[in-house]
Amino acid sequence: MGESAGPIEPPTSQLEKGPTGITGFDEVSGGGLPLGRSTLVNGTAGSGKTIFGLEFLVKGVLNCGETGMLIYFEESSPNLRQEASSLGFNLEELVNKKQLTMESCRINGSKIVTIDCFDLERLFVHLQHASNPVGAQRVVIDPIETLLSIDRDRANVGVELLHLCDWLNERGLVSMKLSDGADSERTPDPGRHRPDRTPRGGAH
Repeated sequence: MGESAGPIEPPTSQLEKGPTGITGFDEVSGGGLPLGRSTLVNGTAGSGKTIFGLEFLVKGVLNCGETGMLIYFEESSPNLRQEASSLGFNLEELVNKKQLTMESCRINGSKIVTIDCFDLERLFVHLQHASNPVGAQRVVIDPIETLLSIDRDRANVGVELLHLCDWLNERGLVSMKLSDGADSERTPDPGRHRPDRTPRGGAH
């Protein structure tokens, strides 16, 4: 019999990554999350996506010296603070120190995004204004479906998702989008609606 093959070495990642500051995750992910890219986190309800997103932002401040911004559409501020408190995180303190900003965006009746017109430009202006005081380097959007499901034109949703990725990536932000993977009707698939151009950093 021939000699047994040695252990298979994992392929070397070509993407430059930056540590999240989350113990264990940076090791298993080969260094953290891709820099200047958007990462999509899929999971069913209750799987811990919001907690993971909060930890990504808080550990960014505490362990990596990186400020963050949370954009949330469905959770209430008290619930988010309670969830963070269960991990020993004091969101209010980070907000007061201008290390974190929390933006609650409601779709219905909002001046930022309306039901009849799916246009992210007004949202971008708002987010740029909100992120300036802290100089946000990390962004979490929770959940992405709420933002993108307001338009019934699925092709338009795909284009806008890529537009959102471009906007975040061009600013050098490390962004995380949380998605309910169980809801295929709400979860957009940019691959099926890709326009004639490819963003500098797509969703991963």
